[in-house]
Amino acid sequence: MSCSKPEQLAINQYNELLAQAFEHPVTSKSSQHFPARRDLTLAELDSQLTLLESLQLKQCDLLYLASEKNQILNKHQSGADNFVFQLTLLNQLTQCLQTEQEMPNAERDFLSALAKEKRAKLPSYFWNLLLSDESSYRFFAQYTQLYPASGHRFALASQQSLNYLIEIKQQVNSISASTTATIPAALLRQLKLLPEHLALLAQSRYVASLLHSADVASSQLEQATSLLSQNQADINCHSKRNDVPFSQLKAIFSHRFIKQMQPYLSQINTELHQVMPLLAALLKPYPAQLDNSVTKQLDSVLATQQRLQQANLAHQQQWQTLFERCQQKVGG
Repeated sequence: MSCSKPEQLAINQYNELLAQAFEHPVTSKSSQHFPARRDLTLAELDSQLTLLESLQLKQCDLLYLASEKNQILNKHQSGADNFVFQLTLLNQLTQCLQTEQEMPNAERDFLSALAKEKRAKLPSYFWNLLLSDESSYRFFAQYTQLYPASGHRFALASQQSLNYLIEIKQQVNSISASTTATIPAALLRQLKLLPEHLALLAQSRYVASLLHSADVASSQLEQATSLLSQNQADINCHSKRNDVPFSQLKAIFSHRFIKQMQPYLSQINTELHQVMPLLAALLKPYPAQLDNSVTKQLDSVLATQQRLQQANLAHQQQWQTLFERCQQKVGG
């Protein structure tokens, strides 16, 4: 344990000593799992255009734009690349329909239908921007390092990037709900910062670390509460042979739970208080295409802080019951 980091000691040592006191094996489990990337990716958002339909994109250089991004040929693009392309395409489509007065009716009808389709799917393109790529997905999941007890050096920057993405999402939803609105020039300028924010999030692993730490802490608290509850009969307030002396448990509670684990739990809870509303604003409402089991997993993720708080409260109440039975004051 001497080589362990402070956050590892804070989250593990209390449970280990408590298990040893009851001669109980130390168990470690985690119940929360972020949905798999393949289950979050919205597939087949775009239908293949026929050659005739593709040729109709010659209006306003739309065919050149589509060919430049390999969209018509369905070449691989990242979720971020595709989102920017779709937004750019919709902007050019909208401007073309508004400025080209001599356009044949057949072409106008086709481009109007294409613009309507792209507008409706903008929120889905944004969702894939967040969760379809390995780099962006890693910001939310697939991380097993505990949140640093000394603080996360990317905490503030990550929160700023989350706010940036929420602002983009709000504008995207507004555009999607409109029937004719053009893409604001301010939004197109904002998108130039998108690679920078996505790179920071991919590097920081801030949210993934926080979610993992809260999940581990909740599991540890729930196990410790269960251990105390199930072994009440073996706890003797006046130290007898073959029983677990209350004085031993009290020392573990005071030195490991109160002085070591609680400050770390408070730190995690403070960070969650900042982050969970941002995460909810970014993920909700869920796309209708997601499977019900996936939305339940996401609900569980968004309830991370609530679970931690409930586990902490239940554990403290269990100790309160024990102190009252032994006619002791907490902290006394």
